[in-house]
This record gives sequence, structure tokens and C-alpha cells, in this order.
Amino acid sequence: MKKFFKYARRHWKLYLISFLMLGLGVGFDAIIPFFTQALVDDVMIGKQAQQFLPLLFSMLGCFIALGLCGYIQEYTSDKVGWSVVRDSRIDLFEHIENQDQTFFRENSPGELMSRVKRDTETVGVVLGFIGIFMIQIIVHVLVMIVFLARISLPIAGICILVMPIIGVIGYKGEKKGDSLYQEISEETATMNKTAGEAISGIRTVKAFHKEEHEKKRFEKRNKHFYSLSVKLEWMYGTCDGAISFLGRIMLLLSVLIGGYMVLKSHMSLGELASSIQYVNNLVWPMMEIGWVLNEISSAMASSKKISLIAERNSQLKDGVITDIPGSKLEFSHVGLKIDDSTILKDISFSLEPGRTLGIMGATGSGKSTITNLALRFMDPTSGEVLLDGKSEKDYSAEALRNKYAIVTQDIFLFSETVMANLKIGSPDMTDQTARTAAETARADGFISKLEEGYDTVIGEKGVGLSGGQKQRLCIARALAKNAPILILDDATSALDMETEREIQHELNSMNHRQSTIIVAHRISAVRRADEIIYLDKGEIVERGTHESLMAAKGRYYNTFVAQYSKEDADGNK
Repeated sequence: MKKFFKYARRHWKLYLISFLMLGLGVGFDAIIPFFTQALVDDVMIGKQAQQFLPLLFSMLGCFIALGLCGYIQEYTSDKVGWSVVRDSRIDLFEHIENQDQTFFRENSPGELMSRVKRDTETVGVVLGFIGIFMIQIIVHVLVMIVFLARISLPIAGICILVMPIIGVIGYKGEKKGDSLYQEISEETATMNKTAGEAISGIRTVKAFHKEEHEKKRFEKRNKHFYSLSVKLEWMYGTCDGAISFLGRIMLLLSVLIGGYMVLKSHMSLGELASSIQYVNNLVWPMMEIGWVLNEISSAMASSKKISLIAERNSQLKDGVITDIPGSKLEFSHVGLKIDDSTILKDISFSLEPGRTLGIMGATGSGKSTITNLALRFMDPTSGEVLLDGKSEKDYSAEALRNKYAIVTQDIFLFSETVMANLKIGSPDMTDQTARTAAETARADGFISKLEEGYDTVIGEKGVGLSGGQKQRLCIARALAKNAPILILDDATSALDMETEREIQHELNSMNHRQSTIIVAHRISAVRRADEIIYLDKGEIVERGTHESLMAAKGRYYNTFVAQYSKEDADGNK
């Protein structure tokens, strides 16, 4: 929780106003019973009718002031709480964005969304309204006890005896609540993950007729969540019921003792009435203390969850160089191990400006990992990735990635207009630049047929567009950025051969300006590359031009035969 205090300290003026209103509110609450005592003893019993209206208006004024103080206190404390939620969410989201790929392998989107949304909200509300309310309860109880003791020590003594029991019940409930809430928080993240997977992969679910299977998976998680929630609410209900019962017992004992003292003339009827008011003023804080402690318990559990993420620093340290004049890319004996598994081994190549590198290999051979290393989504465990003669570790992430434009095999489009998606890489580009890129990627035709053309809002991840249309949009987005190095990671797999040839022809005409890395399974995508490397189990097993690799009759040749025919292969030597 301490880490969140820095957000709260920014709003100390609001805290000051809230505490001032708190003090005034408790003060008005404390003096109202004096007016009650005067009404009973002086007006009703003493027959001093002239005091009735002044006392009545005084009480009315106190009630109005009490309501106004309560309104201002709640508004300022809520504003503090939601300000903490806003600021902590932004910082946590930024921290998550800056993490490396290992972090995202270890944490699912559902878990991270739960941390960013639910847990920050829980902590923020406690540092705002709940935290100030807790202080109000403590101050309120102390003031009421002092004022009650001035009237009747025996009644005050009863309250002092009962309240520690209530405190113990509240503490025990808080301890159990902390453990249960942590389980609920974890189950919420798991349930979000399960639902997210099913919804994101709904086409696959339907294609394999797995709706019932996914329903049962979600139902299992939901039932566990329900069981934990009911258990938590049962415990809260037990604590609240016990606290409420003890509060009523305290009130009953106060009436009995006070009534006896009135009969013995040790207390006036007005003093009894004001004493009962003070006891009533002690009962409601005791009934709320369980809820407040439970909320604090929830916030403690949430803060621990958030801290696990916030204290996790990215393994990628940002460099300081922001100027990168050239764009020559080199891999020098690069190796990568993840969890003791060798992903890449001794990868070396050089990509000069304006040249094209093709990368082929079986699924899982490490092709996309090379592009991840080039963009510095991760660092190699051996060797070095160089750009313009310097290690990529020396450059700032922003400067480095401005040198690249990429089309990934995992197509992603934002829930924005087509034009906004095209301008993601460079928001300041002109509409004409974006349209030209769309024409090059053969996307202009279908975009123009959309209901609002380039101003059409496309669904999340491009829902409503075909696979080929989404791929062409992503290619256009990368081309529009006009970065020195273009990476196409299996970027034309959903395109027909004719469209692929047309796009490839356009890319070839641009090669004098732009370096290109083409990761592909289809030979047609890489055959015109200046150099082609063929990977197997993370190692380069063949390299050369299309012609030299065909002549070698190795794995590249065999891939060609599999995709075309032996006759075509022999004619392409």
C-alpha cells in the first residue's frame, strides 16, 4: 500500500478539506445531544416554552451543517480516491507496455486487465473515501466516548467494555477476508482469461464444435468464483451480524443502567435521552467497522498483486542514443536461450540498405524470433545485433523502432477508422500518403467499397474483414510509415498468388530506398531476395540466392519441389 501513498500525496489539499469537514461533522454530531437534553429537561419538564424555538432552530442548523459537511467530505474523499485510481492505472499500464516478451509469456491478458482495472480501483477507493471514513470512525468514537463519560461514567464504561470485543471480531474477519479475497482476485483473473480465450477464438470454437466444452470450462471457473464469493459473504455476514448484535446489547444495557440512574435521581431524563443518542452514535460506527476492515483487506490483497507487476523491471534497459543515421542491420553470432531451450544458435548475416533478405524454414525454426531480436523485443543471450555499426542496446527504444516497419503474422487492427489504422506508424502523415500506401498494398479497391471508405470504423482486430483484406491493410500500414527497414513476417500468407505477385512487384521497385526482411513459408515470397537463409532448429543450414540454393538441391530445393513440382524445380536451377 505504501507505494500508492505517492499518488495520494499529490492531492493533500483535498485531504485537508476532507479532514476539516470530518472534524466539523463530528463536532456537530457531538453537540446535538446537548440540545436534546435541554429540550427534555428545560422545555418539557422545566416548562420553559420560550426556549423551544431557539433550541429547535439550533438543532435544525446543526443538521443542515452536518449534511453539508458530509457532502463536501464525501465529494473530496471520492475525488482523491478516483484520482489515485486514474494516476496509478496510467503508470501501471505504461509499466506493462514497457515490459519484455518474457513478461507477457508469464502473464495472461486477462490477469493483467484485472490488475489494471479492478485492483487499482480497489486500492484507490480505500485511499480515498474508505480511508478517510476509517479515520472518521476512530475520531467519532473517541469524541462520543468523551462526551458520554461527562454525563455517565457507567454507561461509557459499558461501551468501552463492549467495543474491544467488536474490534477483535473485526480483526479476525479482516484476517480471513484477506486470504479469501486474494483467492477471489486470482480466480477473477483466471475467469477473465478463460472467457477471453473463448471469445477471441470463437471461430475456432465454432469450427470444432467446442461450444459445450468452452461453456463447461467457463462454468467450472465461474462456480469456483461463486463458491469463494459466497464463503466470503457468509464470513462478512457473520462478522457484521455479531457486531450488530453486540451494538444492540450495548444500547439495551445503556437504557437499563440509565433508567435505573434516573429512578435513583442520579441522572435527569434529559441526560438519559442525550446518553442514548451518544450510544446510538457509537453503534453505527461499530456496524460499519467490519465493512471498512473488509474493504481495507481487499485493498491490501490488491496492492500485493499490483506490486508483483510494478516491482518487475523489464530486462531490456533503454539506451541513450537517439540519432541513427544509417540503417545497415547486422546479426553477429547471435544466440538465444529461453528456459534452457536453445531457440537460435550462431546466427550471422548482414543486410545493407536497399537490399532484401529472405528467411525460410519449418514452423518453430526461429524465423519470427529473428525479427523480434531485430526490433529488440528481447535481447540475445549471446552475440550481438547491430544497427548502423552500433549495438542496438545503445539506442533508445523509440529511435530504434522508428527505423522499422513490420507486418506480423499475428494480424492486429485497432477499433479505429481505416485511415487512423494506416496512420498508426506516423500520425502526422498526410491522407494522400496513406492512400498511396493502400494502393501499393492493393487495399484501396476494397477500402473504397466500404460504407464510409477510409472513414469506416473497423471492428476490434479487424472483425468484418477477410483475412486477405486485413493482411493488405497491415501491409499498407507498414508501407505508409516509410521506415528504412521493412519486415514482412509471413505477411502474404492469406493473399492469392496474383495479389501477392502484384504487391511483390511494388516492393521490388521500392528496394533501392528500403531494406526488406521477408519471413515466409512460400518460395514465391522470397525468391527475388538478394540473400535467402534457411533455418532448421534455430540454425542457418543453407544460405544464398534462389538460383544457388536451387542448384545445391538441399532443403530449399525440396521445399520448392513440395510447393511446385520437380519439373518446375529442374527448370528453375
